[in-house]
Amino acid sequence: MAVTATSTPSLTMSYTLTDTRTDRTISESATVGFVAQTFSDGTGYSEIGAGVVLTGLLPSGIDHAGVITGSGVTISMTGVPKKVFQDTILLNFSAATSSPSNGQGIKGIQVVNNYDGPSGTGFVDFAKTDLPYITVAATGAVGFSGLFGGGSGGYRVYPQSTWASTLSHGETPFYNGVAPDNYDVSLIDSGSGVPYQVMIIGNTGVLGGS
Repeated sequence: MAVTATSTPSLTMSYTLTDTRTDRTISESATVGFVAQTFSDGTGYSEIGAGVVLTGLLPSGIDHAGVITGSGVTISMTGVPKKVFQDTILLNFSAATSSPSNGQGIKGIQVVNNYDGPSGTGFVDFAKTDLPYITVAATGAVGFSGLFGGGSGGYRVYPQSTWASTLSHGETPFYNGVAPDNYDVSLIDSGSGVPYQVMIIGNTGVLGGS
C-alpha cells in the first residue's frame, strides 16, 4: 500500500469596512493568506510526506508576571505519536545533521486554543488578564528554537485563537544525541487547564512503533 500526502495551508484573514451615508455607500475589503499553494507529496520544496493532529487538555499551571512557570505538554519532534487504526506510530521529523537539505523537517505547524469558557458557556465577561492562554515555546536545553528564528518563542494563544507557521523550505529539528540538539516544542498552560489542538505537517526521517 502506497501512502501519499498533500496539504493546503488555509489560515486566511479578511475584513470588510462599509461607510453608509444618505447619499452613498462605500465598501472596502481585503484578504490576505497563504492559500494559493498546495503542499504536494514528496520530500522537496513545498512537499510533505506526513501529517499528524494532537488533541488534549493541558495540565493546569501558573504564569506569574510573564515568567513561564506553568505546567504543560512537551512535543518531541523526534517522536510525535500518531494513531493509525488501533496502533500508534512515532513520527520523527528530525535530522542528524544541523544543515539538512531543503525539504526535510517541519513544513507547517498550527496550535489552537479551544477554551470556550466554563463548561463551554463563553467568556464575554472575562477580563483579558483572566483569559487562559497557551504559550508556545522552545524551552529547555533541547528547545526547537529554529521554529522561532533562533529564539525561545513565547507566543501566547488566547481562547478561540490560533498560532500557525508555514515553512515552504522546511525547518528541521536537529537530533544526534549531542549538543546542539534542538527538537522540543512546549505548550504551557497559563493556569486553567486549556483544551488544545496541534497539527504538524512535514517530512519524517524514521517511523517507529509503540
